[in-house]
Amino acid sequence: MTAILKPVCNLWRPVWNRATLEASRRDIPAKTSKILLLRGDRNQLDWVRESYPDSQLLQLAPKASVELIEKELANGSFDQLLWIAPDVYANSGLEHGNDELIEQQEEGVLAVFRIIKALLQSGHAAKKLQWTIITGRTQRVLEHDLIQPAHAGVAGLVGSLAKEYPQWDLRLLDVDSLASLSAQECLSLPWDRQGNGLAHRQGEWFQQGLAFMPALPQGPPAVPAKRRLCCYRRRGAALARRGAGS
Repeated sequence: MTAILKPVCNLWRPVWNRATLEASRRDIPAKTSKILLLRGDRNQLDWVRESYPDSQLLQLAPKASVELIEKELANGSFDQLLWIAPDVYANSGLEHGNDELIEQQEEGVLAVFRIIKALLQSGHAAKKLQWTIITGRTQRVLEHDLIQPAHAGVAGLVGSLAKEYPQWDLRLLDVDSLASLSAQECLSLPWDRQGNGLAHRQGEWFQQGLAFMPALPQGPPAVPAKRRLCCYRRRGAALARRGAGS
């Protein structure tokens, strides 16, 4: 008699765990390092200069073209690049409409994409490059985190970039605020070859992992398709009668 084998399906869900960051993997840049802040503001530049006084700000319009960015990069010198996402209110994307969310993405993931293209066109594709990218609360790390979704797409872009250009050192950080840590701490964290990010919450660093789920969470029973169709027909007829009588 042939035994019938039931398929085994392991279920995993992404979780954020406290990160163990070995001191030996930290590479603290010299205080004289030239950090080039890409399209930031004065407050962000002051934050960087508290740790690295020689840092400079490359001012770029939100929709600056690839050619303009390439030209500006060619006119300066740097040891490391730094991009910090623009401030977004905690309720952005929830109370406001899609048009504002798209406009914010012009200053986020689309701006980073244009910077990448400018770097490639300027000959950095085969060169060593160090680049730190910082976003603000785009990930739900702790249960009660308020999420700012506008720049969440940056994480996926950095992940793809790390795999396509392994000669680049990339560091993706998601923080609750710049005031909660220093630029030196951010720029001393390990690079990640896969483009995986670290998140900073309440004074601790977290990294994403997978947790085993013994079973899928139970939801409400599904309504049969035939019953749903009947409901749609009744609602449609009621609306038609209401419209005809108006």
